[in-house]
Amino acid sequence: MKFCSSHKAIFIILLCACCVDPFNTSLPGNKTVVVDGLITDQSGPQTVSLSYSSNVGVGKFTRELISGAVVIIIDGGGTQTQMNEVAAGFYQTDSTYSAQKGKNYFIRIKLNNQIYESDIETLLPVGQLDSLFFKLNTTSPVNQFEVYANSSKSAMSTGLMRWRSSFIYQIYTQPSLHTDENGRISPLPCSGASTIPATACTCCTCWVSGQNTGVIISDESNFNNNKFNNNLVANIPIGDQQFEFKYYLRVDLLSLSTVAYDFWNLVRSEQTGATSLFQPASVRVRGNVHSMTNPNEQVLGLFQVSSVFSKSIFINRNDIPVNLQPVTPFVTDDCRAQGTNVRPPFW
Repeated sequence: MKFCSSHKAIFIILLCACCVDPFNTSLPGNKTVVVDGLITDQSGPQTVSLSYSSNVGVGKFTRELISGAVVIIIDGGGTQTQMNEVAAGFYQTDSTYSAQKGKNYFIRIKLNNQIYESDIETLLPVGQLDSLFFKLNTTSPVNQFEVYANSSKSAMSTGLMRWRSSFIYQIYTQPSLHTDENGRISPLPCSGASTIPATACTCCTCWVSGQNTGVIISDESNFNNNKFNNNLVANIPIGDQQFEFKYYLRVDLLSLSTVAYDFWNLVRSEQTGATSLFQPASVRVRGNVHSMTNPNEQVLGLFQVSSVFSKSIFINRNDIPVNLQPVTPFVTDDCRAQGTNVRPPFW
């Protein structure tokens, strides 16, 4: 599986997913509202992103983030929580907001005198991740670790679940040995090497993060005595930078409503059927968000409400057999071009 940033991944998935209506790629210039929203029972902030998807030609799409919208979460009791725009197209609650089990929620979006609303979603119970473990696979085209989950569902769970995973790994660069266009040593200022006396490097050690874009879901048929074991949830290539030090993987188990399950099942089918995620979609997604002003307007994406159970593991460099040890790369750039120099609190 390939990794990329979460927002880029979601956008690609939405464009590549399918539904019942054919998408005419010969009509350029159409702008479609895309909603990517998830609220959970975990501590906030909860996030909703809004964008326009435009078809500018056969197989060519642009993404335009939507600013200036009013985004409101409304619960079953009528309580309204307005989200704040924290960056262009990204709207968040405060850090104290979380969904409550058994409660109903929907989202209302006011944009350019138009009103959009989602269907009502209920926060359903989820089971738990009992354990995570990994195996080395040397028979695939790329040597990799396969990560498996053993999970269980509660008696109240419908068995409709999704597994997602995110990763962090540490990299080290040597910006003090950076060279200019003439090949001469020209240390980057952040390396601290050009100051007298030399100061600590602020761009040598960084942590790169991202999310797995694969869709892994289940229904009741996947469980045996309320257990779903040996479920492959991630493939991790043994690359030079990923395992320069150690690799952290967090797996989340999310409850799904029937609507959310159907949405992700369509996305999975499109991913499986396409030779490339970057191929133009033959059909469009219809999620659970609709225009209340113009019922004929098509809206893409999903507003999802989920209970979440998480578990994490580290895979260390010494878990790699000696004969497969990657060569540590020699990089002289600012490491912040790939990640952050803020050390994770659990590292």
